[in-house]
Amino acid sequence: RWGFCLSHQQRQQLPKEGQYQVFIDSKLIDGSMTLSHLLLEGETDQEILISTYTCHPSMANNELSGPLVAAFLYRRLASLAKRKYTYRFVFCPETIGSIAYLSLYGKQMKEKMVAGYVVTCIGQDKHFSYKYSRQENSMADQAAQIILRDRFQNDWKPLGFGPTGSDERQYWSPGFNLPVGSLIRTPYGAFPEYHTSLDNKQLISFDALKESIDVYFDICMAMENNH
Repeated sequence: RWGFCLSHQQRQQLPKEGQYQVFIDSKLIDGSMTLSHLLLEGETDQEILISTYTCHPSMANNELSGPLVAAFLYRRLASLAKRKYTYRFVFCPETIGSIAYLSLYGKQMKEKMVAGYVVTCIGQDKHFSYKYSRQENSMADQAAQIILRDRFQNDWKPLGFGPTGSDERQYWSPGFNLPVGSLIRTPYGAFPEYHTSLDNKQLISFDALKESIDVYFDICMAMENNH
């Protein structure tokens, strides 16, 4: 019914058989959690969300690729002479961070957000996959689908809506139902290095990261030019 993480060396030191007694030494205290966000203002207050997470700092594809792509996408969008949409960039710990962020800004996001994406697992030199929003035909979904078909024809994989995954599950939860999808290269859990020390910088490539930035930028431009 529950479990915990430990290193392989610690696991090897445990007795092979027998029952274990677990003591959870925890306290309820006033702590802190770092959430980072920035609004890149456009001509309207309608928003497009770009969200990524900062909770697996040692992992390259599952972690580092998302903030890298989001940061360079921000630079590309910020260099435009004008933007129709306002872009909300969010960096937070996965799950608990997006839940906390929604508690702070969820009402405003419900009123103003027209599309959004969770940026994760985007650094490997693999084919793209796209996970649809809960609506499955939102502007986010349509823009991503158009660009992927134009660039790669049928050489990409559509992933249907499902209640598991990354921070999209918080954004599209019933109380918010935000139109958030996720462009991915190797879905979480679908590569053998996932959540291990082998998810290191040898697993990702700068060429793949650059292409991912280009595809996300093209998707944003599809929405910018949609009149």
